[in-house]
Amino acid sequence: MGDYNANAPDDELPRWQSLALCRGMNPALFIPVSDNDIVSNTLAVQVCQKCPVINECLDYAMPNEKFGVWGGKTAVQRKKIIWRQQHAYTMRHQGTSMP
Repeated sequence: MGDYNANAPDDELPRWQSLALCRGMNPALFIPVSDNDIVSNTLAVQVCQKCPVINECLDYAMPNEKFGVWGGKTAVQRKKIIWRQQHAYTMRHQGTSMP
């Protein structure tokens, strides 16, 4: 999970990570066996949806994390967001719009 450590001392974490609802939880909950692991993904997303730093977590994860649930999104969902952002950027600079 990148440089995130759910059990690290607070003074070693960025502020948003020390406020994360998942802090101290078993990280395995947020790294399902696959993106098709609906039960694990659902449980992780439910924790994220209640978290006060969900947006900061997603912002961190977008460029840094390739696996697991971060900011309430699975790895596949984050890849789709990145693809859409890149596609929209390309379309804007080519003078066309997205379908």
